[in-house]
Amino acid sequence: MPIRKRKDRKGYTADVRLPTGRRRRHFRLKHAAEAWERAQFGIRDNQRAGAGAQVCDDPSEIPTLAGFQDDYLEHARLNKAATTAARDKTTIELHLIPELGDRRLDLIDFDAVEAYKRRRRFQGGKPATINRELNTLSHMLSVAQDRGFRGDRPRVRLLPTTKERKIEWVSSARDRKRLLKAARAHSPELGGMVACLMLMGLRKGELWRLKW
Repeated sequence: MPIRKRKDRKGYTADVRLPTGRRRRHFRLKHAAEAWERAQFGIRDNQRAGAGAQVCDDPSEIPTLAGFQDDYLEHARLNKAATTAARDKTTIELHLIPELGDRRLDLIDFDAVEAYKRRRRFQGGKPATINRELNTLSHMLSVAQDRGFRGDRPRVRLLPTTKERKIEWVSSARDRKRLLKAARAHSPELGGMVACLMLMGLRKGELWRLKW
């Protein structure tokens, strides 16, 4: 059950969905809303344990992450968009299974998740890519909790991401004249292609497909 937070004109609104109903509170400060959300995780897990499946007491009956893969993918196929379920399948097979596949579901703790993040960073994974993998892992552990394979799930901390600044270059009339003159000096065909690009605003692939 998702916990959502949105910013409005008066501050922040924390919105929590619990098995017994929905709770919503307004806060002026962001950290106060986040602290209240964290407190609701414990309330939600306690209510889920009381109303949901009992936690399995026999370790031999708890599958590993690799053994739980098919059950989770079936759950994803029924509850997620087709593209999202396909992306989860790729993430599990390429990254989660090689790193955590032999671990029992109840033994994947906070330290295991942090070690996974360090290894993926060492392998050159980008923060946004690793965060998508962590979201898939967190959802798998949530489904395992609903099935009674673990009593709780570790808090998954996502990596901070930074957006690359894109610098847009706007050509002046003088720049366009110089470019067109240089293209025509090279060959008439290139001059025509450059003129077509400037006048029509075509993409490179669209230009290559034209018949001259």
